[in-house]
Amino acid sequence: MVMRTIEVKKISFEVEKDKIRAIIKKIKELYDDLKVTREGNIVSVSGDLDNYKKRNMLIYILTGGKHGQNI
Repeated sequence: MVMRTIEVKKISFEVEKDKIRAIIKKIKELYDDLKVTREGNIVSVSGDLDNYKKRNMLIYILTGGKHGQNI
């Protein structure tokens, strides 16, 4: 049996323009150790993303609460 590990280094999502500031503020409030960058409408989060609960929360925040739906 082969064990495979996937290392997530960066998560990026396209975000609605009117929600960008609120999303960046929320991420910095919850996870001040992560680096948040913005390029146009795309918000990217990089840093220590080993914890799957942290990754799931970031995806939930970046998608505007649509996690688990067809995004």
